[in-house]
Amino acid sequence: MAIERFSTINILVNNAGIHSEKIGHLSTEANFTQCLDVNLIGVWRMSQALVPHFRGNRTGKIINIASINGRTPWADTPAYSASKAAVINLTQSLALQLAPYSINVNAICPGGIITSMAGGFTHDLEAMEQEMISRRPLKRRLQAVDVGYAVVFFASDRSRNITGQTLNVDCGVVMS
Repeated sequence: MAIERFSTINILVNNAGIHSEKIGHLSTEANFTQCLDVNLIGVWRMSQALVPHFRGNRTGKIINIASINGRTPWADTPAYSASKAAVINLTQSLALQLAPYSINVNAICPGGIITSMAGGFTHDLEAMEQEMISRRPLKRRLQAVDVGYAVVFFASDRSRNITGQTLNVDCGVVMS
């Protein structure tokens, strides 16, 4: 385990995620359950594994990667949207629970980023990206590094008094 190798861990970034392989009403119970298991239960499992270590050290940062779909769901992705909404709620619950131990828990909601997961929706990734850019108030391309900058902020001491918050990194698509 990482604690044995490094003796201490200060930051956990829960970044695993999948879409269910079927869209909307075509999804099976197995697809739906797998999406929840990876996107939500995976966050809980990793947090549960490190919380005792963080509590013992009376410090730590948990940063959960959710999605803007957790704030504004898409009709065709109910499992994904529900799992990411649950990650936002779990983030707030853990923040309340762990605050007495000086553990910060926050979430980041990325907007649409063209990754290998997007290939399951279309073969024309360029057209998909241009359509996403056209809907963004900032009219910019969103990249994974933009989410990385938010992670670095939440991992830094500059965010020491921020907990239970969810930051949208989406070029202004969701403004709440």
